[in-house]
Amino acid sequence: FRGVNPASGVVLYYQLPELKKDDVITMEIKDAAGNLVRSFTSKPDEKFVRYEAGPPPDPVLPKNKGLNRVVWNMRHLTMVGVPHVRIEGGFSGHKAIPGKYTVTVKIPGQSLSTEAEILPNPLYPIDAATYAEYHRTMTNMENELSSMHRMVNSLFEKQKQLESLISALAANPKFSAVKADAEALLKKMKAW
Repeated sequence: FRGVNPASGVVLYYQLPELKKDDVITMEIKDAAGNLVRSFTSKPDEKFVRYEAGPPPDPVLPKNKGLNRVVWNMRHLTMVGVPHVRIEGGFSGHKAIPGKYTVTVKIPGQSLSTEAEILPNPLYPIDAATYAEYHRTMTNMENELSSMHRMVNSLFEKQKQLESLISALAANPKFSAVKADAEALLKKMKAW
């Protein structure tokens, strides 16, 4: 006695032949200008770290022989997070604006493309220029946030490398100056 809500987004079906276990398929969604909006793969991200209030993992494409289905939620790329750091907001990219999009599925030795169109909601009196301004603003903010998070993640990795180097330095007096400089730098990095 329960119904199933329809999928919220662009429902994409693709048919696959029998693939090898280690074959990877990809799907790219590009806007009319050829800019990448979203991509998916059949290979799970091995570096993904799940933590409370963190970004969700990207969906993994099914690669079963025969008919497969994936739903693109019409959002742009998920923003980068800083593991175990919570922000007030989400990590999902902004909603794609009305327009035509090219969807390309690539399997080893073959690539197929089709088009999808997102129509404007007739209940909202929003013109194309306003949609374009929304897209530019959101893209700039998402790129800045992801860039900042990538920098924090990179510096944290360098901090861990520095800690490892300090612990690996022998207690030999000839390394004392280098060790003191490294510990001073590490203190600054931790304060930052």
